[in-house]
Amino acid sequence: MTSLPYDPSRIFMVDFNGNGITSESESPIFENNTIYTEGKFNQSVLFDKGSVYLVYNTTNNLNITNGTIEFWFKPDWYGDDTKYYVLF
Repeated sequence: MTSLPYDPSRIFMVDFNGNGITSESESPIFENNTIYTEGKFNQSVLFDKGSVYLVYNTTNNLNITNGTIEFWFKPDWYGDDTKYYVLF
């Protein structure tokens, strides 16, 4: 089982290895239609047809003054299909 190395500067991390629990043992405050599938490192979440939601508390999980958001993203559509897709 491969996982990302520990980084003490990281304030929020979710591996999505079978569940949405963060590295700080925090569960999502809202979760809907979550499907776990093969990912870059172990598993990932399949966001399909706009019906999958994971919502986490922002307290202690988000610094609104600075920071970086990082994630692996694998699109499941053709880049020239002229449709509009939203990530955030």
